[in-house]
Amino acid sequence: MTPVIARLDAARPAAWWDSLAPAVEDGSLALWVSRTGEGRLDGTVSWYRESQPNGRHRAELRKLMVHPEARGRGTARALLTEAEQAAARPHPTTLFYKHPDLPR
Repeated sequence: MTPVIARLDAARPAAWWDSLAPAVEDGSLALWVSRTGEGRLDGTVSWYRESQPNGRHRAELRKLMVHPEARGRGTARALLTEAEQAAARPHPTTLFYKHPDLPR
């Protein structure tokens, strides 16, 4: 079976990443990436701020992704640490992450 990522042409993921630019610019999306020493992207994490007035203190982590070759090297931990530290600065004060494989 061919992995899903192998079936994508390069234009689709590039368009998806480009579509995030307005949210990054308006501050509703915070996005971090990790790169190898050669500059190759090996991981990313982002969070969205809650837009409702009663939830502006919250953000939801989304899209924690680590390239298979970078797994086991602390990439995810470093990305999450950076996102958590950013969340500790004024607004948001609560960060949550829903994932089906994590204990509740």
